[in-house]
Amino acid sequence: MSFDKAHRLRINGTVHVNKSFNRLILSVSASLLFSGCHMQIRELKSDNAMLEQRVLQYQQDYESSEAQIRALQEKIAGLNATVSEKERDIASLKEREAATRRVMTEAQQSQAEALVDDMQERVERENELRLELDGIAAKLETAENDKRLFESQLQESRILTEELLAKLEESADRIDGMAQQAEDLRGERDDARAERDDFRRQLQAAEAGTEEAAAQMEELSSNLRDREKELAAAERELAEMKAQIAEKSRLDEEAVAARNDFNASLAEIFSNSAGLEVVAGDRPKVIMVSDTLFQPGTVLLSDEGLQLMEAVVPELEKRQWSELIVEGHTDNTPVRSMPFVDNWDLAAARASTVARWLAARPGISARSITATSHAYFEPRATNDTAEGRRKNRRVEIVIVP
Repeated sequence: MSFDKAHRLRINGTVHVNKSFNRLILSVSASLLFSGCHMQIRELKSDNAMLEQRVLQYQQDYESSEAQIRALQEKIAGLNATVSEKERDIASLKEREAATRRVMTEAQQSQAEALVDDMQERVERENELRLELDGIAAKLETAENDKRLFESQLQESRILTEELLAKLEESADRIDGMAQQAEDLRGERDDARAERDDFRRQLQAAEAGTEEAAAQMEELSSNLRDREKELAAAERELAEMKAQIAEKSRLDEEAVAARNDFNASLAEIFSNSAGLEVVAGDRPKVIMVSDTLFQPGTVLLSDEGLQLMEAVVPELEKRQWSELIVEGHTDNTPVRSMPFVDNWDLAAARASTVARWLAARPGISARSITATSHAYFEPRATNDTAEGRRKNRRVEIVIVP
């Protein structure tokens, strides 16, 4: 209830009491006139006094209410002042917020312009990379054609080698047979010569020859000449077979020398490379320690690992080989880091990383690369020491001629 409404109610109540009092006075007066009862007058006076007291009480209550209303009005005025101050603070905050938004908008515009410039640079770089990729694809296609030609020539060489080996074996058998035949012919020649000498002695002793003896002599001489021709032919064929065998031995020696030269050159090139070792043999191996090759606990190549791979690739590109086998090895420590299930999985993932990196090189055929996992079943050292476990965590590139 508002103050004005309460004030009006109090005034109406007072007026109503005064009217009731006046009516009561009139009524009493009428009673006095008609009945003359003084007792009633005294009672009415007493009632009048009581009514006056009640009027005074009402007036006091009204004044108290007005004081309370003034106090409330002052409090409301203070609250209105506080609200006005808060409204001014809110307006100031809104102005600061608008200024901040304008500043943020300018920064966002600058950032967007920088992003657009960056995107344009990326698009230009992507176009350059696409051109480079086209060139690499052309080189890959040329290398693939050269590889197919080389494989065809290698297959023809292998077939020719197998045919030569078969002919050599057949020639060796023939040489053995012809050597035996030559030996027999030498024996027959010696016998013929002995018979001829015997006939000559007989002719000389007889001092005359007969037609029969002359015919026998001619026949023996003819037989001797035939045997000598056959012996000469056998000796020529034997010499040719020996020359072929010597040529094959020379080619084999050249192949062994080339392989030894390949192993020696690899070992010399990588002798000073930390974390890398070359093992010579029919199938040389390039061994790289995983702690150097990869980032710790991952299958991502480290900066030092990339340098090692960059050093290995030129040697692989300029030499002839038929296959590269990338083998992953670990120590016997169980794998506890996700996403790897066990040592098989970790070794396979690291071998695949190296194989993918090699396959991306222009001078290396991806079709000739195989990735395998050996887990911890082929250790190079004991797993009982930290150094031994470090040596066992490795990736090996096996070069198949």
